Amino acid sequence: NMFRAVILEFKSSMGTIRPTRPGNTHYCNPNTTAACVDEKALFCTPRFCVQELSIAPGAIWHNQGFMNDQMLIAVSDYELSNKSKRKSGEVEYLVGGSSRQWQNTGSETAHIIAVEFR
Repeated sequence: NMFRAVILEFKSSMGTIRPTRPGNTHYCNPNTTAACVDEKALFCTPRFCVQELSIAPGAIWHNQGFMNDQMLIAVSDYELSNKSKRKSGEVEYLVGGSSRQWQNTGSETAHIIAVEFR
């Protein structure tokens, strides 16, 4: 097995982990039970939140944090409808105001860690 890690370092404190976090969500494209998205909230601080995304092939991810800067970390290879194509371990930085929803245009489930900065 291969071990990969992405370590984020910050110049200043991001605050302590909050005891509460947003709820997990599961939703599917209309009229299907296969093209679905799972969003699992991992943790939040006063400055950012981290969630794990699982986006099935063809599923549309409704990016709720699109107004804030975000970092997407590819756990698996992925292809999204905004022309993002990343290999496992690669990082993509999105400036606030980016697209509000993206479709997984790949043939495999996309596994992504999303860091939303506040």
